[in-house]
Amino acid sequence: GGNGAGSFLDPSQLQFFVDHCAKNNVELDAKVLDEVQTCLEPIIEQVQA
Repeated sequence: GGNGAGSFLDPSQLQFFVDHCAKNNVELDAKVLDEVQTCLEPIIEQVQA
């Protein structure tokens, strides 16, 4: 599938990413956070649907 920005992260990769950052106390800069949020939006919409 894949429509632009959100297509490169699937939920399992995203969960790994979030867990990795949480475990390592990684501080993400605003640009990265914005990109992650952009990727999350379609996933969140699917989950809530």
